[in-house]
Amino acid sequence: MPNKTLLLIAIFAISGAIAVGASPAWMNEENWRNNQYGLDHFVPPPWTAVTTAPDRLSCWGRNYFFQKGPFPSQIENQQHDILTAPMRLTAVKNGKELETKWNKQGLELVSSYPDEADFIQTGTLDGIGITVSGKFSFEGSIEYTVTLAPRTPVTMEQLSLQIPLRSDIVKFYHYQSWPPTIWHKDHIHYSKEQVGIVGNQYTSPFRWQIWFGDEDQSFLFFANSPRGWLQYREDRAFEIIRSGDTALLKINFADSDKSFSPQATSFKFALNVTPVKPLPKNWRQWVLMSDEAICAEWLAADADGVTRPNPKLCDDTGASVLGGQTTAERASLLGFNVMGMHWTTRYPVWGCITWGNPIPAEPEKLKPYVAERRRKNIWTMIYQDTNVSGYPIKPIMDHFEDVSRSAKPNPFANGSFLGRHWNPFGTEGHVVLCSASRTRRDWMIYSAVEALSTYPWLGLYHDESDPFSCKNPAHNHKFTTVTGREIEERDVFNMVEQWRRIYKEVKKRNPDAILLTDHNSPCYPFFDAMLMGEGEQTAFGLRTAKAYRNYYTPEDFRFRYAAKQWGMIPIFLPGGVADTPKLPGIRHMERAYNRELIAWTLIHDMTFWPVHCNPSYYFPVLTVLAQLPFWEARFYPYWNQQAITSDLPDKVKISYYQHGDRVLAVFANISDNPVTAMIKIDRKLLFPDAMALGAGDAETYRPIHFSAMQGSVYDGNIKIDAGDFRLCWFLTR
Repeated sequence: MPNKTLLLIAIFAISGAIAVGASPAWMNEENWRNNQYGLDHFVPPPWTAVTTAPDRLSCWGRNYFFQKGPFPSQIENQQHDILTAPMRLTAVKNGKELETKWNKQGLELVSSYPDEADFIQTGTLDGIGITVSGKFSFEGSIEYTVTLAPRTPVTMEQLSLQIPLRSDIVKFYHYQSWPPTIWHKDHIHYSKEQVGIVGNQYTSPFRWQIWFGDEDQSFLFFANSPRGWLQYREDRAFEIIRSGDTALLKINFADSDKSFSPQATSFKFALNVTPVKPLPKNWRQWVLMSDEAICAEWLAADADGVTRPNPKLCDDTGASVLGGQTTAERASLLGFNVMGMHWTTRYPVWGCITWGNPIPAEPEKLKPYVAERRRKNIWTMIYQDTNVSGYPIKPIMDHFEDVSRSAKPNPFANGSFLGRHWNPFGTEGHVVLCSASRTRRDWMIYSAVEALSTYPWLGLYHDESDPFSCKNPAHNHKFTTVTGREIEERDVFNMVEQWRRIYKEVKKRNPDAILLTDHNSPCYPFFDAMLMGEGEQTAFGLRTAKAYRNYYTPEDFRFRYAAKQWGMIPIFLPGGVADTPKLPGIRHMERAYNRELIAWTLIHDMTFWPVHCNPSYYFPVLTVLAQLPFWEARFYPYWNQQAITSDLPDKVKISYYQHGDRVLAVFANISDNPVTAMIKIDRKLLFPDAMALGAGDAETYRPIHFSAMQGSVYDGNIKIDAGDFRLCWFLTR
């Protein structure tokens, strides 16, 4: 992605407050209702146009092959086959497996455009007529609608789509992310259960999104609900059975311990595989920093118990002063491309800090301000937290949905509409919202695209892209399964279509614009950066060090590493440790906590957003990374490198970055106790042509002495505090 400057804007939260007033954009419905944004056949870069044939559908990086029927016989992902056999739609009758007989080879193409293609196929399965229609999109997803029409009385015990995946890529599973109610320490275990390791057998109830993969590629299923499924065994809507080199994923549309008679039905689901698009080449150069000289560089509490920012860097509102630099400016001087975050109002945070708003609210003053930041290589991001949701900055945000929840008059009293919130699909307190509202979708698309034309920002920051359940008491999106279980649908396909259209229109107007999200969903392809960790940081940030070590396993982080598979820059949001009147006596944790979070990000090749953290711990590390520079280096992760190892692999994780004749190694102690680890370095694996090796501590500049053992293998001891890390240079001599 070119090194250009752009401005990100957040869709603000209103946390239940009713916005009043009238916006010209809102009142003139002709401007936005049934808008056509993103409905053309433009394919946004870096994707390429889809190509079609009866036996093949292709998009960027992937080829889907079809021999018999509408489901792939093979998927070639980045030139690697991920299936060990063709997918099959099968039934089990009297304990015997039956396979669908398709009427034609391959696909019957109905239409084909640069951004999508439609196809159809028909067949029979033991007296049941089957029609499958599909839509293939440029990002690689295939949406299927399956219609079953029994022609004669039949019985069966199971109806499944069998997907024989390569076993070695099915390491982890993940399903839809947490609801917003778990932003509290006592509820974190709910989130924890949604990421795990796939064993020899795996079963799961229905999930509207479920992901199986490793660090490099994965397979994704998504659907609104199991509506239309003949689901008699809801405990195993999905199951994986390993055998040899195959991990057989079965999606059980019908499943029973005894025979039953299937009825006419129809259901919809979608499949995709990653990577879906390439990462920009300089993605590691991007960091997200405060552009107000804030974070956690505070003085001790005054007599009144209030902690205030350091006057050497900023005034009592958090705005930078003469002789001080914002963290964004400091990172920019090191050579990073910086997303500079601004808080939008002056408000108290956790009752202890007041932050400022130096960004001008008036549009005519905003343009020169943005131009000045561009000269410093800072991309200004406007952000507002739910903590201050009662104080929207109306002069900037009039163009957005500031009146969408007007109490009187309400133009859509009998319908639903997008409210100004991080989550446009509705949460508690936003009873007029609806995840299935086309009115909401029309306004969401219009307001997002028009914002890029009206103001100088060139991108969107959007929290929570998941389709949370509708909270409008007048609406009912629930249905009852054949077993009597009540399920509420979530309109995933509507959400995917919304973000696909936004992304297409935004990229058509400005290919360098960026969309940033903080959640996970089938909309991942339509975002450029992923801000992960926000769900946990609030619960962890003000409580204790080693919280991340106690909560995350390395495998949890390795799943989050997979954001790169979607072509998104992975930014980890660490929380902060502060000494406040409400939470006194924890300042001693600050160093350990910040160092711990830096360790986690570095060994997983992520960048970070130290919004509430002390920059004094981050900038020495940024300085070292810039010296390599690590954005031009190749990354060797601890799970897939053998050149630098230790005798404590369960406690010390070692990843390294290599650029030319220099290696920057990260030794991270993920345990709760200090360790002395014996490190082995194989010079020939690091530098095949080198005759000798030099080593030094990258932060203290002190040499590290290793003794030569057999041949080119060196060893030595390194001490690392609990949860801490060591950065070491290895150079050829």
